[in-house]
Amino acid sequence: MSLRYPIGLSGEVVEFSDGVLTHFENHIQRRCWQCEAGGQLFASLDRNIVHIAVASGPRDKDFRAPFLYVPNKAEERREIAHFYRLGLHYVGDWHTHPQDIAQPSALDLKTAKSTFLRSKHMLGGLLLVIVGRVKAPRGLFVSLTDYEGSHRLDAAW
Repeated sequence: MSLRYPIGLSGEVVEFSDGVLTHFENHIQRRCWQCEAGGQLFASLDRNIVHIAVASGPRDKDFRAPFLYVPNKAEERREIAHFYRLGLHYVGDWHTHPQDIAQPSALDLKTAKSTFLRSKHMLGGLLLVIVGRVKAPRGLFVSLTDYEGSHRLDAAW
């Protein structure tokens, strides 16, 4: 069963596939010594549904530590081109935190805003997903970043 997040009052919905949720779960930081993991989110856009079909990463060339994740930008650009050729659009980023219920750091929010402003896209915003240790949806932080900042999204049942 997929997980859905309405985007405000727009009528649009972000929907995470089971495969993406499993990918997140496979990279949860269950031990204090485990490094953060992360990657990019790729989606098909169908009317009012942003269907997150692929979560990439982590990659061998990323920098990973227990409290820090820095993606390899060259690898990210290659992924964007690859998935675009397959009909999927880059719609944001994800990474883990060693917290039960994930919360963004000030750096996370700053990076999300910078990525939105620097990216070439036709989207109203880019997603930021932070994966905590508690099973989704409770452990996830999901937000949409636009010109005004980051807006937390809540799961719909």
